[in-house]
Amino acid sequence: MKKKSPSYLPNMALKLAIDSYESGTSILSKLGEYSPVKRTLEILGGNIKVKPPKHKSEIYELERAGLIKCYNNYCAVTSKGKELYERFQNEKNTIEKILEDYYRIGIKDVDMKGITSRALDNLLGFVGTHGFPEPTGDIDPLVEMLFIDNANIDNPKSFTVRILGTKYVLLLLISYDYILSCKINEKCKNYYPSGKTITRTLEDYEIYKWKKLSLKSLLNSELIKKVPYGNNKYELTQLGTNVAEHAILQSYIASKI
Repeated sequence: MKKKSPSYLPNMALKLAIDSYESGTSILSKLGEYSPVKRTLEILGGNIKVKPPKHKSEIYELERAGLIKCYNNYCAVTSKGKELYERFQNEKNTIEKILEDYYRIGIKDVDMKGITSRALDNLLGFVGTHGFPEPTGDIDPLVEMLFIDNANIDNPKSFTVRILGTKYVLLLLISYDYILSCKINEKCKNYYPSGKTITRTLEDYEIYKWKKLSLKSLLNSELIKKVPYGNNKYELTQLGTNVAEHAILQSYIASKI
């Protein structure tokens, strides 16, 4: 497999968050449509027969993680692989059911500040402990992060948390949290976070990965826009607000299941 650029995974996660909102589904549903993830789910679900093509990298990594076991002319899903597959499906179904409940109630009647605070604390705490995923380039980064990495840690986190705890999605959610806090605080006069504001939030959780913070992906996706009269300050567009709310609800639900 051709090695992906370092920005591939965070950009892909951001795209999935946008697609999830626009389709009104969970981010795991959109993940399941992405070819490498779809194939991996088919393998782990036992829906396709896998023959070892001289240990092609994808098959090799799944076997090395203990998710499948290959013999001379076929591969079988292990109990570990079946468990991971079932966890994915259960999480997807649970999140979609509860998301429907939230939207039936109406977002305006939901305590978004409380939900955002708890969900973001969970995401930042996870990244502060485990760091951002660093794909090896041997297989698709999403497959590696969601299945290979998840299979190799003692206390696996939800698939949703792992996707939303990526760089650009986190930038969006931190911006949303800051603006939301300002909107409910009568004394707050500044609704527009700067790059420095976001950096301080990351440092509070001992996340020092970025020496230089770039919001280019959020700008290019039209999730934020520069404030014309501010000094390097930004505001969320309506799309940015909607995507952030949709993502934060999923993160909150995932942290509870």
